[in-house]
Amino acid sequence: MKFSYNWLKEYIPKLPEPKQVADLVTRHAFEVSEIKKQKGDVIFDIDILPNRMPDASSHRGLAQEIAAIMKLNLSAKGGSASGGKSQKSKFNLKKKKLKKNDLEISILDKDTVLRYHGALIKSIKIKPSPKWMQERLGALGIKSINNVVDITNYVMVEYGHPLHAFDYEKIHGRTLTIRKAKADEALETLDGVSHSLSDDILVISDKDRIIDLAGIMGGKNSEMDPKTKTVFLQVATFEPTFVHRASRILKKRTEASLRYSAGIDPNLAGLALERALLLLGELADGTVTGFIDIYPKPVYARHIRFRPEKANQVLGTRIPEKEMTSILQRLSFDVSRKKNAPKELIVKVPSLRRDLELEEDLIEEVGRIYGYDQIEAKRPVGELAPAAIDRHLFFKEKIRDLFRASGFDEVRNYAFIGEKHIADLGPQDRSALIEVENPQSREFSHLRPILLPSLAYAVSEALKFSKDIRYFEVGRVYQWLPVTYRDTPDLERLNLAFAITHAKNQEGSQAFFELKGALDTIFESLGLHDVWYDDVPASPETLTQGVGRFLHPYQFSEIKLGEKKLGIFGMLHPALKKKFNIKDDLSVGEVFLDELIGETEKEKEYRPISKYPAVTRDLAILVPRDVRVVKVLDIIENTGGSLLTDVDLFDMYEGDEIVDGKKNFAFHLIFQSTDRTLKDEEVERVMQNIIKALEENIEWEVRK
Repeated sequence: MKFSYNWLKEYIPKLPEPKQVADLVTRHAFEVSEIKKQKGDVIFDIDILPNRMPDASSHRGLAQEIAAIMKLNLSAKGGSASGGKSQKSKFNLKKKKLKKNDLEISILDKDTVLRYHGALIKSIKIKPSPKWMQERLGALGIKSINNVVDITNYVMVEYGHPLHAFDYEKIHGRTLTIRKAKADEALETLDGVSHSLSDDILVISDKDRIIDLAGIMGGKNSEMDPKTKTVFLQVATFEPTFVHRASRILKKRTEASLRYSAGIDPNLAGLALERALLLLGELADGTVTGFIDIYPKPVYARHIRFRPEKANQVLGTRIPEKEMTSILQRLSFDVSRKKNAPKELIVKVPSLRRDLELEEDLIEEVGRIYGYDQIEAKRPVGELAPAAIDRHLFFKEKIRDLFRASGFDEVRNYAFIGEKHIADLGPQDRSALIEVENPQSREFSHLRPILLPSLAYAVSEALKFSKDIRYFEVGRVYQWLPVTYRDTPDLERLNLAFAITHAKNQEGSQAFFELKGALDTIFESLGLHDVWYDDVPASPETLTQGVGRFLHPYQFSEIKLGEKKLGIFGMLHPALKKKFNIKDDLSVGEVFLDELIGETEKEKEYRPISKYPAVTRDLAILVPRDVRVVKVLDIIENTGGSLLTDVDLFDMYEGDEIVDGKKNFAFHLIFQSTDRTLKDEEVERVMQNIIKALEENIEWEVRK
């Protein structure tokens, strides 16, 4: 935003050199991004913060800020129109109420207009602005049009409140209506651009057509020309969200919309109108015939408690109360002492400072004007308590480390899913989806209930560049609960998904068993030695919180600890392989980490690692196809005794070389003693006992 050094100097005659001004403003208020000399003046380009637009987007407001920093008062002659003479208004804005037969104002949506102020001026003489005004506006990048338009722009950059002048004779029906546009309406603005409008855009219309984009730009159909004799001068304060939305939709940013979008103090309207009428009387010979002021909910100054002692504690300073009071008063705040509270002050903050609401805001103002560079740097003093361990964070990192060590790469997908993934979910899962209120696109319309759809899609994309994929993802999933929940975290769960692929033409491709082996290693590392895999005969669609729907109906297993379900894994469903165009073997799964964390935190028994070597034996057995792995494992483990320390299924086969109706299981059996080296005879004796126990089932055959 541009500001003139010469103009500021009218308010502050003792204003220092431009570079010093820029340094003061940057250190105490706003960043000065550029200083530029221009025809006997110096122009500052200053980044006014959005929350300070209401009070600091004008020359008058910025001069007040600089004066407060420099401990100076504003000159009574500041900002005069010509020659530096102080001018007082000759108008009483409460008199000469506008007659309805002259102009009727209607506001259809009351919440869109905070204040509607204006005046009808007759006998206007349209002519060029005086040279001093043209030069001042030109230095700020504002093109001179004529005396009336230039006055509205001049007052805007002087006081910070936009104004707009309508050619009264071009207002059909002598009515102005502030309303929202209709979908089929359009308007050509003063810059010659035609805009198609929607019902999100606030407009001003007369009896027959739209003549103004409220808070943005006037219409071509109501602009002034050399024949204009009567002007209606509008000084309206629009609700900022409506102007900001319309400006964004129309992609039209103006000096007016910039100020309206940040919010304007309605009380500025009276000052801006009075100043504009003063200039019109001097430069356009106008005569005011009536005023209008619709101000249903006046905005008043706020009273905020201020404790100098607390201010010093927060800032780490020893600023005297007298100096704090002086700073607040220089910022145009009234300061008084609170009754029956000698250490507390009451600060009356003008409505112009919309950004100040709390005592902490006033403390920041004191520190800012006092100067942060004057505050002595001190080391903090106090107790430093160790932070509580975040068990979820610690556990997630441990899981990540274990998967990386097993050769997996981590992926991170969006927490949102769209139509293409929702279609793969079951009816129950779809009914529990959480919809996003304002999604960026259709592909981000809902929060994901499980991780597998996104992970499977990531694998399908990666397969375009590589054949062997080992991916995992740790992330949150979201579902509505059938019971009352206290807060949104109650709708979240922490899950882990994983996937392994093998090329179809790779000899001995066993993606399912490779994934199972990786899971065994990870569970062992977590101290979970009793995890087992239940190849349940039920359909996977009914299993494990909807994850099973994504698995092959005959090639999957639930992951259990005791009878608690920790997750599920298996081969990807053929229909999904086809959808994602995956031709290779793909084994996937998902584990519920919240359940897993609870199990890993249970009390564990310490057992020293045996210093004696382990002995490994392999065992293959033919069983009927309906026999579950867990049944075979139970017999082996119960018969093996204390010398049998581990049993791993490393192969499961059904094919032409196997008797019809049968399948083959192959196990690694590991034997180890804590007090001696085992002899072959001991291991063989236990193996024979296991074989004998297995063959008690007449349909089972141990292969020798």
